[in-house]
Amino acid sequence: MPIRRTFNIYSDLDWKRVAWIVIPYSAVILVAVSIPFLIHIDSVAIFFGLDPAQISDTIEIDVRFAMVLLGVLAIAFMMSRVMRAIVSMSITGLRSRMQLTLEGAEIGVWECHIPSNALVIDDACAAMLGHDRREIGSHVDDYEMLVHPDEREGVVANFLNHIADDTEMLESVHRMRCKSGQYRWFMCRGRVIERTKNGEPVHLVGTMIDIHDRVENEIALAELRDELELRVEERTRELEHANAAKSEFLANMSHDLRTPLTVINGIAQLWEMDESITDKQREHAKTVQRSGDHLLNMINDVLQMSQLEAGRTTLNDEFFEIEEQLEFIEQLFRSKADAEEIDFVVCRENELPEFLLGDAGKLRQILINFLGNAFKFTSEGKIALSVACVKIEGSSCLFRFTITDTGVGMTAEDLATAFEPFTRSETTRKKVEGAGLGLAICKRFVELMDGEVTAESAPGEGTTITFTVRLETSDLGVQSEVFGLTSHIKSES
Repeated sequence: MPIRRTFNIYSDLDWKRVAWIVIPYSAVILVAVSIPFLIHIDSVAIFFGLDPAQISDTIEIDVRFAMVLLGVLAIAFMMSRVMRAIVSMSITGLRSRMQLTLEGAEIGVWECHIPSNALVIDDACAAMLGHDRREIGSHVDDYEMLVHPDEREGVVANFLNHIADDTEMLESVHRMRCKSGQYRWFMCRGRVIERTKNGEPVHLVGTMIDIHDRVENEIALAELRDELELRVEERTRELEHANAAKSEFLANMSHDLRTPLTVINGIAQLWEMDESITDKQREHAKTVQRSGDHLLNMINDVLQMSQLEAGRTTLNDEFFEIEEQLEFIEQLFRSKADAEEIDFVVCRENELPEFLLGDAGKLRQILINFLGNAFKFTSEGKIALSVACVKIEGSSCLFRFTITDTGVGMTAEDLATAFEPFTRSETTRKKVEGAGLGLAICKRFVELMDGEVTAESAPGEGTTITFTVRLETSDLGVQSEVFGLTSHIKSES
């Protein structure tokens, strides 16, 4: 455990000097106090040429008391001299320690007598400027001329504001010219320590620190930061231009590719419907149509992903009924589930709001994609979709959708990259074709709808995907009017 040293006023005393003061005075006092008791009053009378018979007892007592009083006064005088010596040596020690501290911290001290504008600096201040103290003048104007011309006016203003008692502390960071002609950065701080009865400033004391290296480093860092920000801005513009060019290219290419593919699909459908072709030719026509549909889906995924990356995808909010969407999803996958003998269920965990405001199209796309993947990788067992309204805040409702299957499942490595664009696991590559964009697009859609996606899976144990979306609920009467108006328009058309 470290030993703590306690400093007090006696730690810097020169005890030899104290002894040389105390011992002589003590001897004198001892003699002075002893004399009244050692010398007889008759001897004193004879010494002063008086008749001992004429000295009364009262005078004898008064003389002895006077000599005792003289001894007490001598003791008091000695104690005052000792205390003065102790205080003087303590102050000297404190000054010495303070000077060592300032020198170790490389801090200079200066003092200004404001009525006369006289300025005194110590050796440390002069050394910072490369001068000997005697080489520099002792007037405020002499130091003002050393301040850099660009900062001189500000330094003077700070000085005047402080002595006018407008600021608690004088603080200024500025450059000063050294003996070599170089300008260096310094920080000067000070405070008025004495004022007249009328409040006029008399003495101003402060410190000066050389902060040139620190300021130069800060300036270099600021310049580097500005340069990096400029480079980032330039790089961002380049990336934005590249993204714009990519998006334009993909849009044009998707249009140029989808047009002939649509024609090919149409011809394949007409060819398949032709009764004069053989079964083999009809099978070829079906293959052409399936390949065309697959290619169209890939083109749509790539185009949609490029729009998401470019930040051009927005939500198309509309009023819809959540039950209608769930019924559509259930009907869409029911025939496939029955054909593959898979138990497919859609359940509501709690009561759901009837009318909602949100992007129903993107919600359908998310559900179709996740359920489609579940059916692709589940050959037997069960696939379940559960829906719940988990949190209502005002007119906002947070929905949770959970898709669970008993399919082949995924490894931890595949699960970690499942939602990254153009990433496909080994199992996915073997089972289905595609660009590996479906899950990534769904994740972006969920995030657009203020939600998040999580997945749990293990090889041979199936997969569970859970995602949340935030949808707005609104007044039933307003919804009824909107839906009633929509129905009326549809019936008239």
